[in-house]
Amino acid sequence: MITYILVEDDVLEQYLTHLINQDKTPTFFTYKIIYIGGAGNVIDLMKRNETTHFFSSPDNVIYILDGDKKEEYKNHKNVFFLPFKSVEKQLSKHYRNVNRDGLPEVTETYKGITEKDRIKRLYKDFTNQGYQRLAIMTNTAIFDFINENNKSEVEQFKNELISFLQRVFK
Repeated sequence: MITYILVEDDVLEQYLTHLINQDKTPTFFTYKIIYIGGAGNVIDLMKRNETTHFFSSPDNVIYILDGDKKEEYKNHKNVFFLPFKSVEKQLSKHYRNVNRDGLPEVTETYKGITEKDRIKRLYKDFTNQGYQRLAIMTNTAIFDFINENNKSEVEQFKNELISFLQRVFK
């Protein structure tokens, strides 16, 4: 049996894969993370799966959204939220702090665009500096940085996620 984890975007998919793989608990479960594209679409699929079971029974499907969606979707079953607004927003938050919280300076390529686009672009600037320029940090390094700087919240979230996955397979 497979547990499905539906998420908003590819960065969240990569982050969760990294987080689960870091866990020292033996994995007796099988899961598939699928990014859908936006919280509303994730919730729409959740509602359709409740009646059609096209992924699996509703108890075997988990939905993980960015933390900035918590107020909007907090009353739904099997919906979990990152302990921060999003991976990209958390990176931006650390980068905007005094001394960039130890993050290296990047060549910013997002002047004059919206805040949402600036946050996404900053993440891309870290991970892909463009033609013949090396990435400043890998996705894994960014995830580790965020986890290290948000230890207790991330650990609590990871424990809830692993507990859910293990419970499904008992």
